[in-house]
Amino acid sequence: MQWPTGTLISVMLMNIFHAQKHFNSELEVTNQTFLEPSHIHMEADSINVAIKKTKKNTTAKIDTHRDWVNLIRLVPRKPTMKVMELEQKYFLNFSELLHGCYDHRKQNILGESVPWLKIKWLQYRHDSPGNAFYKVSFSLQAEFKTLNLTRRGRHPVNHDVQPIHMTSTCLSAEKVKDLQSLMPFIHSQSRPFYQNMLPVRQGDSVEYFPNESDDE
Repeated sequence: MQWPTGTLISVMLMNIFHAQKHFNSELEVTNQTFLEPSHIHMEADSINVAIKKTKKNTTAKIDTHRDWVNLIRLVPRKPTMKVMELEQKYFLNFSELLHGCYDHRKQNILGESVPWLKIKWLQYRHDSPGNAFYKVSFSLQAEFKTLNLTRRGRHPVNHDVQPIHMTSTCLSAEKVKDLQSLMPFIHSQSRPFYQNMLPVRQGDSVEYFPNESDDE
């Protein structure tokens, strides 16, 4: 597994949060395993192939994410694919939990360094709040190591995690320049989607296509 340590900590906190927030007596343990590089086959692989094939055989132009959503819904596959569109409010900032009752620990409860890049199996138990259990193999016989992420002197409690961003974020000057250069290749009906992302100073008049035809 090649995830950065900070990303893995956020994943752990997300699952610990879910285990506490949505306790279900019928689902007492949540397991998360990581596939071996170069030795994988996921259902998503065949789905990706089906999407690419549909895209290759269609004359529809893809300008915005909405075009992708409509295309994927038309992919001829059984079972049919269900597209779920996530709003901005669903992207939560789990890393902020590190400023509360959780801490970024580098050692497990035995004082051993956590081998972040070698972890293959994570487990979260609803009756063990604040703990993440891990293995460096898929062996059923191997014991889980325990990583306690609870800050000393604090008790895990249910938090209302806030969205990462409440409003749209500003684009860097480099991205704005790239977006402006791509505008001539985007259909006129799709341009407002991208124009709304561009910073426009009050009183400015922005002309993107002084010599371009919308039909080109």
